[in-house]
Order: sequence, then C-alpha cells, then structure tokens
Amino acid sequence: MKYYYNNILLLTILSLASVGFGQIFSDNFDDGVWSDVWTLNDTSSYSVEFVDGANDSEYGLKLTGGGNSTHYDGLSATFDASQPAYISYYVKPQITRAINTNYLVIMNDSIPSGNKLIFFRITNSSSCDGTLRFVLYADDYVCGPQVTSEEWYHIEYRNIDFDSLTFDWYINNELVHGSVPFRDEISSVNEIHLYNYGDYGEGFYDEFYISNDTIPNVPTTYVPDDNFEQALIDLGYDDVLDNYVVTDSINSVTYLNVYNDSISDLTGIEAFTALDTLVCGFNQLTELDVSNNTALTQMSIGGNQLTSLDVSSNTALTYLDCHLNQITSLDLSSNTALTSLSCRHNALTELDVSSNTALTLLNGY
Repeated sequence: MKYYYNNILLLTILSLASVGFGQIFSDNFDDGVWSDVWTLNDTSSYSVEFVDGANDSEYGLKLTGGGNSTHYDGLSATFDASQPAYISYYVKPQITRAINTNYLVIMNDSIPSGNKLIFFRITNSSSCDGTLRFVLYADDYVCGPQVTSEEWYHIEYRNIDFDSLTFDWYINNELVHGSVPFRDEISSVNEIHLYNYGDYGEGFYDEFYISNDTIPNVPTTYVPDDNFEQALIDLGYDDVLDNYVVTDSINSVTYLNVYNDSISDLTGIEAFTALDTLVCGFNQLTELDVSNNTALTQMSIGGNQLTSLDVSSNTALTYLDCHLNQITSLDLSSNTALTSLSCRHNALTELDVSSNTALTLLNGY
C-alpha cells in the first residue's frame, strides 16, 4: 500500500485548528500563494516564489536568500500550541548553490530559549563525514542519508512522544533513525520556521502536514486478489502487496487495463469511481460488480467465467464486449447509449435490444 501523504490525500485544507483526522496544520501551496499564516520576516534577505511541487503538484515553495540569518529571519507560520504525534513535509535539495539550506525548525515561541522540538537542515558537516546529507540536530548531530540534487524527498517524524521526548525519523517511507531525542525538553509546539544559511541559499519545500494522529488516517480500498493488486503495482497505483490500496491513488483513474493477468476476483474495482474504460478480458472472473463504476463508457470483459452481468447502473456505456463467458441472461434496457455489443459464445437463449436504438454493431451469434 502506497502512502502518498500528498496534496491529493491529505493537504486539501489550510487549517490552524484541529480538524479532520486530528489535523493541526497543513499547507500545500497549491493555489500558488503563501497564505497569511506565513510571515516573511526579513524581506531584504529573502524572497519567495512558487515552482513545480512534489508529487507532480502544480506549486511548491522556493525560499531564496540567507546570509548570516537565523530562523527568525526566514519564513514562519504559527498555529495553536499542541503536542503533535506526526509531522511531514517535502524538501528538494539544490546542491549547486549553498550547502546549508532547507532549514526547518519546529518550536514553541512562548519559551525564550531551549524551545525547539526539531532542527533540520541539509549540510555537509564534518560531523556527518563531510558529504551532503539530511541532518537533525538533537543533543548531537543525527546524520541522515546523502542527498541527490533536484529530487523531492518526503520527510516524516512519526510517533512523536512528549513523555519520552523522542520521535522516529522517516525519509521516503523508510525509517532512518528511531527514538531521535527532541532538540530541547519542551511540552508543546506552535511555530514552523524555514530559512537558509550562507550566501545564495535556495530552499524548496512543499506539503506541510502536522497531526495529532500517529500516522494520518488514509482511506484505503481492500484488494484481496494478489494478481489484481500486483497488476495495480505494475501500473504504479500501489507499491506493496498487502491487500490494500490507497483509495485516492485509484479513484481518479479513467483507464484500467488488467487483461490476461490471472485475476479471479476484481474486488476493489468499486473504488475506481472515475473509470471510463475497463479492460479485464481473459482472466478467471466468475463475478463482476461494476455498479459503482457509473462513469464507464467502455467495457471489455470477454474470456472470463461470468454467468451473470449487471450493467443497469452503467447507463453511459457505449461499448460492451462480454463474449466467451457463460452468461445466461443480459438486461440492457438501461443502456440506451450502447452503440457496440459483442456477446457471442455465452449461454444466452434470448436477447432483447429493443431499448438499444443507438446500436450500430451487434455480434451475438
């Protein structure tokens, strides 16, 4: 199951209060603006513009500038003081420029000092072998992996625990370090600070999300057939064979071709609510429920083992190929837009197409 945690799934609302699934704060910049919750503190040292974002989104944020600045000079946002269990965002290194970039500080500004939960940056510190890496500064340097220029990385802090004062650090859904200590011993946070250090700094950010939930509650769809899920993995809609697919990764798909993939159960197809064309011929299907796929205009499902087929909800159908099955009856009275029908080599004893006045091709022998 692929967790995108992206603007499609989670970051559709900019919020300063707890809403939805424990959401505390989020911003994905997808309107191409930075809202008034953000403040650019030093306009003489920094500028903000919008560039292509993470996960093929239209906008991400580029923060240019730095010098000898601190986190109080860059871009800041404030939210209600809280104890989040989960924080995530995206960063993109630009290593042809400054080497201390993409700073992110999450802190509590009501405490005059010793007020930081997370202190993140991209740097080539000698404390991390001198190569350019993601780094957290806790009680000491916590060195992450080396970075690649011009590539978006998903940074997550999971299982944030204000009792043990630790969290788990993930990058691109992989655990980097467990039980990382807080930078300081604090009981809540209420601010985000973004900045660079050094001349010509360029920091790229996108899709901030802060939540009370340990991991955001992402809607998923049950896909019990391993061959069907593997086909979805091969098509890029999923990544792990675990019987679940993130619903938002499939509910906008308009064309699905799983022809001859040894699928015996197409459970999960109901989540493909935008599907226009379904090609699932020559599998081992004994039943098929497409009642939720009301946008379908074309279905090619020949060469299965279907004994019945209900297309009464698929009123937009113009093309239906269900040949080489074992269908005993076929009610097409709701499919008045149908122009092409192939239902040969079934167990039909009669076929009423009196309602299908748009038919131009009928193959039913």
